[in-house]
Amino acid sequence: MKKFTNARIYRGRDDTSEILVENGKIKQIGKGLPATDNDIDLKGRLVVPPYVDAHLHLDYVYTGSGEGAANKTGTLFEGIARWHDVKKTQTLEDARERALKGIREEVSKGVQFIRTHIDVDDPKLTGLKAMLESREELADNVTIQIVAFPQEGMYAYKGGDEMVEEALKMGADCVGSIPHFEWAREIGEKSIHRTRVGHQIRQDDRRALRRNRRRDEPFCRTAERPGDERGDRHPHRRQPHVFLRLGRQRLCLPHDGVV
Repeated sequence: MKKFTNARIYRGRDDTSEILVENGKIKQIGKGLPATDNDIDLKGRLVVPPYVDAHLHLDYVYTGSGEGAANKTGTLFEGIARWHDVKKTQTLEDARERALKGIREEVSKGVQFIRTHIDVDDPKLTGLKAMLESREELADNVTIQIVAFPQEGMYAYKGGDEMVEEALKMGADCVGSIPHFEWAREIGEKSIHRTRVGHQIRQDDRRALRRNRRRDEPFCRTAERPGDERGDRHPHRRQPHVFLRLGRQRLCLPHDGVV
């Protein structure tokens, strides 16, 4: 048993300055708590709740320095292209060790809740298997939510939609999509619809997430589509766009072609 005294507790009452901890867990917060054999004076240091990292890719961590993995342009599409090659060579042990290293670094800085996207555009689902193992191993120290994320597209990548479903069956918590990476706007909208209707409405009510706009694609906007799915359409919020794909690069323009 430990007791921390003279703590400055975030959003606590003025008279609340003591914390009683047993076996690594907070048992009581207050004033005038029972003494212990291990009283620690915090001398007015601030005590805050653990941080939340709501967007992370733990299957990618520590891969950028590897041979052929450098993203020289710093753009989204080159990053995805480099990852496309890197993930083919990763092993379960490699993915697991990198994820654990990333998680431990986050926890060491005060993060205790992590939502991580895991690329499921992989027939072996290596990253997902590694993350599921890591989540269970560290369950007493950090809460990890896994997003089944088709990084190369739910439909642009062959079988991507089926891999998303398989990831949910294996234990992923929610679903993500990347509509602006699909071959055309209509397919991007289809992925949003599939994410929201096909995946989200399940007995366990898993959440649907999506990425609708990138800073390096200033004219790509599919954010209005989720609103359409809910029925709250607004005529001034819809701007049709044309998607052009050149190799792995895409150009998104307003429908009238004026940039």
